[in-house]
Amino acid sequence: MSQDLIETLRSASTALSAPDDADLLILSLLTASSPFTGTKYLDNVVESLGNLFDADTTFLARRIDPDSPMVRVLAAWKDGAHKESWDYD
Repeated sequence: MSQDLIETLRSASTALSAPDDADLLILSLLTASSPFTGTKYLDNVVESLGNLFDADTTFLARRIDPDSPMVRVLAAWKDGAHKESWDYD
């Protein structure tokens, strides 16, 4: 992700002052991730969120089975790098 996009996302997050401003955050995230598809899209989303919130870890997961609490991580960003997926419950 380019430094310009990171700065745009950070600027958008600091501009948030009300729940309605969440639209700005979503728009910024979509703009940063829109050039990508598939796994690269998910990787970019977690990286963007991690940088935006200066988070140690961000990930996207989905439930493996509707009748189970098990989930599979589809994309993860930890300590400034992408991580392999894992399952957990």
